[in-house]
Amino acid sequence: MEPSFEIIDRDLAGRIGRLKTGHGTIETPTILPVINPNRLVIAPNELKNYGAEALITNSYILWKDYRQEAIDSGVHNFLDYNGPVMTDSGAFQLMQYGDIDVSNKDIIKFQDKIGVDIGVILDIPVSSQEKRDMRKGVLETIKRAKEAQKYIKNSDILWSGPIQGGVHLDLLKKSAKEMARLDFAIHPIGSVVPLLVKYRFAEHVEIIRTAKEILPSNRPVHLFGAGHPMFFAFAVAMGVDLFDSAAYSLYAQEGRYITQTGTEQLDELDYFPCSCPICSKYAPKSVRESPNRTRLLAEHNLYVTFEEIRTIKQAIKEKTLWELLELRARSHPYLLECMNHFVRQRDYIAKQDPITKKHFFYLSEFSKQRSEIDRAKEMVRKIKGKRLELKPFGKIPATVTECYPFSQTILPERAMISRTKNNYEKLRDVSLYWFGVNIFDEGMRIDVSRRTQKIRAVWDKDRLIATFRAQDFMILLHEGSRLLHKKTKRFRVQIVDDKGVEKFAREGKSVFAKFVRKADERLIPGQQVLVVNKKDQLLASGDLVLTPKEMKEFKRGVAVRIRWVNQ
Repeated sequence: MEPSFEIIDRDLAGRIGRLKTGHGTIETPTILPVINPNRLVIAPNELKNYGAEALITNSYILWKDYRQEAIDSGVHNFLDYNGPVMTDSGAFQLMQYGDIDVSNKDIIKFQDKIGVDIGVILDIPVSSQEKRDMRKGVLETIKRAKEAQKYIKNSDILWSGPIQGGVHLDLLKKSAKEMARLDFAIHPIGSVVPLLVKYRFAEHVEIIRTAKEILPSNRPVHLFGAGHPMFFAFAVAMGVDLFDSAAYSLYAQEGRYITQTGTEQLDELDYFPCSCPICSKYAPKSVRESPNRTRLLAEHNLYVTFEEIRTIKQAIKEKTLWELLELRARSHPYLLECMNHFVRQRDYIAKQDPITKKHFFYLSEFSKQRSEIDRAKEMVRKIKGKRLELKPFGKIPATVTECYPFSQTILPERAMISRTKNNYEKLRDVSLYWFGVNIFDEGMRIDVSRRTQKIRAVWDKDRLIATFRAQDFMILLHEGSRLLHKKTKRFRVQIVDDKGVEKFAREGKSVFAKFVRKADERLIPGQQVLVVNKKDQLLASGDLVLTPKEMKEFKRGVAVRIRWVNQ
């Protein structure tokens, strides 16, 4: 089945995406609140009031307790909810009780009959982290996933192929490789709840990376049962798109109050540290004494959960997800441990992290381990001449101090870096920094901003060669695209051999992923790239949106936003 998923924005390995379903589009990352029809605390049709775009319910409970009613009315009418509905297969009950009285085939066909939007095969999650037990779960899940292929063929449902293996990364790799070969649209990572309840967040960094490096990038990754907001930012930064949890309701029933950094007991609170509608209206004493105590707590828990989702999305938009991680890491010892594991993922992050950002805050020793530092050191390697000392980069060429991340680096104590003259040597070095080759000649004219005294544009007689983006000094190619095309074989995105697609590119329309034939494997999102045809004829240039891996695997969404066309 073709995953109806596309990337809208990104930061680190995190991404904002759109997942199309039969009952509407889900913007990721997001969490799907769990609805148990036997224990409704908040009605499904109220969930949108808190920020929910979809929900998840248990198909085994529906099959066991409401089978004919759910089949007759359909899951959406049964729940009185007109948005996207995902159903778990009953695997959680299998993990809790050891056995359930339904087969993989029957629960798949039942989900099809009730018209869910996202379905899950009956996988075998394992609560034990013993390798022997986990191996059995992995092998049986793979067997059931293969069996499921004949039942889900030609289905309109987005079917999920769960990944098992837990902390045993060799088993996780095997599971991910087998699932990647099969026809699924989404991949939940299972068997993690026992780790999450023990705050073993650090191990999830390795688990998520191991799965993500193997799975197709166009299939969203769902972290089963990860419903506490304190871990969301780290999971998203590693590439998780979907979460689900009943925590908002279960915690409320236990008198537990969720915050972005942990959980408090309602009985121990004198003040609410939150401004959601519940916390603004009630004091802790009022909620404790209310006959609607569970409902009020569940509402707050949902509000704070979706607040964190929105905070993460805004951080991705602003390219400040790293700063958010550093903030969250200082709020809990186990998150600090998680950050220590996260910073070791630089090679994984660097392939997906945009090449420029709004700023580079130096907040702690963790900041020294950002992927931008390694990248910048490599990019200045070819540049000779006078160098200046700039923490945490070491010595950098004086001529490129206006480029990202040097001019955007904000340190507690930072000496002002004087700008070099706006001359040919500066143009040459900035070009070497961004492209590894020099596209400028000494006779070219330099336009300078009167207000900032920064270079704005470079001309060769009446031809505009390039402009310079003020915020990061990125060279934005115009006629310089031809020069770059002649001087290097890099920075190419080659489109399929189709005259219609070529015509679109020449007209300045965006290049979509499904029309990309191949691309330079070293490309990084945010770079300036050259769009060429099969004969390597230059068609256009523009901003890269997707990674090379994503361009191979996605069939939806923009790969390159065209800025200049070869007339």
